[in-house]
This record gives sequence, C-alpha cells and structure tokens, in this order.
Amino acid sequence: MTVVFQLRGLDPSLFTLLLDTLPIGDSWLLSYFGELHFTLLTSTIQFTEVHDLFYSNSSILTSSSASNQPGKMQFVSEGPTAKYFEGILKVLAQKLVPSLNEMGERQRRLVMKWLEAVVECVSKATSKSLLLAHPLVMSLRRQLLRLFIDSALHGEAYKGLMNSIGGLNVFSLLTPTVDNCEGEEFVREISERLLVKVGCMSEEEFQRVWAELPPVFLFK
Repeated sequence: MTVVFQLRGLDPSLFTLLLDTLPIGDSWLLSYFGELHFTLLTSTIQFTEVHDLFYSNSSILTSSSASNQPGKMQFVSEGPTAKYFEGILKVLAQKLVPSLNEMGERQRRLVMKWLEAVVECVSKATSKSLLLAHPLVMSLRRQLLRLFIDSALHGEAYKGLMNSIGGLNVFSLLTPTVDNCEGEEFVREISERLLVKVGCMSEEEFQRVWAELPPVFLFK
C-alpha cells in the first residue's frame, strides 16, 4: 500500500499505468506468470478501492444525471479522474471477465470481489436504469451473460457471478424491445452459444442454466 501512495504523482497517472499500460488482462501473463498477474491485480484493486472506485466524481454519473433532468443546465467541469470509473468498467468487460475461466482461484476471487463492488455502485445509483444503458455498462452486462453460459464456475465464484448478474439486471437483455435490432442479435448469439454448450454440459450444469434463464427466452 505504501508503494501505491508514493507513486500517485506519476505522469502518466498510476491509474493509467495499472489499467492501460501494464498487461493486467493479457492471456500470456495470466498463463505464464500467474504470481505476477496476481500482484498486479492486487495493486490495481487496492488502489481503486482506496478511492472508492472513483465513482462519486465519475463523468458517467454526471451524464446520467443530466439525461435524467433534460431541462436543467449543468455546469460541471470534469476533473482528472472523471473517466476512471469508466476505465474500470472497460478493463472488467473487455479483459478480466472474459478471462475468468482461465484464472487461478486467487485471481478469480480478486476479480469477483472487484466486480461486485462495481455492480454495487451501479445498483445503488438513483439513475440506475440510465446507467444500465451506458455502452460500457452494457458491455459488462453482455460479458457476464456470456460467462454464465460458457463458464464452469462453482461455489463462491458462481455465487458472485449470480449476484453481479442480478445487480445489473443481466437477464433482461434476453427480452429486448421490438425496435432494438442490436438486442435481437445478441439474443441470437446467446441462443447459439447455449446450443453449442448444451451438448457438453453435465446434467447438473444443464439444470442450473435452465433454472436461471427466463422462461420467455427458453420458449422462444
């Protein structure tokens, strides 16, 4: 932790160094240098948690608030950390969540803890419905659904996954609106994934997936 605080004056920032510059989500690091990957994850998560995930001053909140009050002019200047929460969403959605099946138990536990903290921020937001439609939040929701279909997570990891799925209303993506063509394409993708996966599932895995997916999707 001492090292983390000492490096806060870096240019580029420590946040940029940890989440953008260092290969925190690269599969080669995960596969061949597990201990180094664990150390990078630990440092990154500790740093963001010290600052409450940079959520309170995130531009994602400002834009959602403005959308919720279209008649109200907002004069909010973006600070240097305004995009950090979005950066966390991006690294989770694009790098870490898709790699959860490949991670060791310790790394997986760290990522699930980080994910649940992010989900809790979004879930408690007064403009939650608007946040759920934000492109980065939507990307994370879709990755969680792909993980649900493809994963072999068990125990606490599976419990954490289901908590995150519930917190972000992920299964609602399987019932897109009529005029949402992109949503329909995603439903087709999930249907195809499920058909490919079902032949490899054990009876227990099949029952688990069948029990969780909404009936409106299963009987389409």
